[in-house]
Amino acid sequence: MNKPMEACQVQKPGMACRQVAAVIRDYLIAHPSAADSDQGIADWWLAGSGLQVSLDDVRQALELLASRQIVEKQMLADGRLIYRAAHRSARPPH
Repeated sequence: MNKPMEACQVQKPGMACRQVAAVIRDYLIAHPSAADSDQGIADWWLAGSGLQVSLDDVRQALELLASRQIVEKQMLADGRLIYRAAHRSARPPH
């Protein structure tokens, strides 16, 4: 059974994916309450990074960060999906 392409790239992310993920992670460290759509992240959060990336690169980076519980997805009432820093519990995992 073949895995979806995105799943493969999350397991073995490429250089662009890792670079974009690092910029997004750093942005969230500097702005912990930030939240935006994939397009907003591409347009605003990555604007000053100097990276030339596609929206697909941003989406793959967000999936990588979500799989590592660094970001979480939230569906808004109007159906839009936004991403924000994952809320971490103060308790250690069991």
